[in-house]
Amino acid sequence: GDEQFKNKEYDEALVSFNKARTLLPEKEYPGKKITEIESILQMIAMTRAAYDAAILKADAQLAATEYNLAKESYQEALDQISTEVYPRQKIMEIDQILQDMARKKVQFDKIIAQANKAFDEKSYDMALGKYKEALTILPEEVYPQERITEIEGILAQMANQQERYESLIAQGDQAINTQEYKPAIDLFTQAQAIYPHETYPPQKIAEAQAALEKIQRELDVAYQKAIDQADRSFRKRDWDPAKQNYLQASDIKPEELYPREKLAEINSILEKQLLEQQKEYDRHIADGERFYGTKYYQEAILSFERALTVFPFEKYPSEMIDKIFELIKKTSMVTLLDSKMTIAQNNEEKFKFNTIAFKDRSENYILLEVKMVNPEAQVKLFVNFGKGGAQNGGYSIPLKTRDGYHSYFVSIGKQVRWVNQDNDYISLLPEGGDVEVKLIKISRNGI
Repeated sequence: GDEQFKNKEYDEALVSFNKARTLLPEKEYPGKKITEIESILQMIAMTRAAYDAAILKADAQLAATEYNLAKESYQEALDQISTEVYPRQKIMEIDQILQDMARKKVQFDKIIAQANKAFDEKSYDMALGKYKEALTILPEEVYPQERITEIEGILAQMANQQERYESLIAQGDQAINTQEYKPAIDLFTQAQAIYPHETYPPQKIAEAQAALEKIQRELDVAYQKAIDQADRSFRKRDWDPAKQNYLQASDIKPEELYPREKLAEINSILEKQLLEQQKEYDRHIADGERFYGTKYYQEAILSFERALTVFPFEKYPSEMIDKIFELIKKTSMVTLLDSKMTIAQNNEEKFKFNTIAFKDRSENYILLEVKMVNPEAQVKLFVNFGKGGAQNGGYSIPLKTRDGYHSYFVSIGKQVRWVNQDNDYISLLPEGGDVEVKLIKISRNGI
């Protein structure tokens, strides 16, 4: 029962403790463990129930296209059980949908602003084309259709042919001046239909077409450049720049399928990577908990640190690392340094202590709190020990390249010459840069 409980096999442990209580009912321990397990199982059930409720709510909100609410609900589910992959996948899906909606809204607002400006300037035909273009982006919007109906009524009143022709020419000239070449072509084409023998409209049509062809060539070059850069990044499996360039290509030519297909492919790859990362993270966490349970604290910390390399913002591995360091600190036998000291690179600093009793040596740890003076440097810290002027052994520790103090500890009790020799000093020697040390303790694994 105790072994199953330590391995978090709670249902099996419950069966074992119930059997133990049946054998010796007068013993209190099985009953206490049964109560503890039932409480744990109840908490697990409550957490799972809260997670399932959040997922159910989020799925319903997503189906109702309430994307922001759905994202919040999936995050609530993730807060309950951070190791679940499904809510992470749905949050990524919602983020993609919201990005697409935002791009469409920006494009819609830009065209509506152009249409309103044209309408205010009485360029009704140009405004009509713009409002229709806006409807192709967001067909459900009411405002463009209301404006279209209003403009059609105005145009119906412009019965005089000459007035109509002059209005089209004026609007076409204005469109050319503002580089609105497609509306300009449409306006001059309508003007040409009224007076086919006039030479001005076809001249302006040719001018606008030439400008469009130049713009198209420039767009083709920019599109191909973005695609080439994206494809290179894709082949290198460098996903972030690949996505950025495929998005840029899609913005340049929204009608092209290729960049959207590649974006979907990248998202699929990233989802698979997320699943693999989750498996790797879970494996490191399980290793860390197993080592922690058997008091192999150095191995436990290494496992929790590996978990952090997979998901750096997860709280649990950091909490377990801090917990282990606090446990080691509480069992301090010797404090060699409890104030700040700077040690220059390639200089060895010795710290003397009274010889530790033989019976305690095999369970000794050296606990250090160190920071690099230059966080960008690549520094190794040599931790040596010995007696008198003789060195009996040591370790090298690669220091973390980050700002601030970091805790390190060495399972020194595993060194034969630490156990067999009456060592009376520990020394620190940094290589590659200066370090600042504020804590050196010798502890034992009596926790």
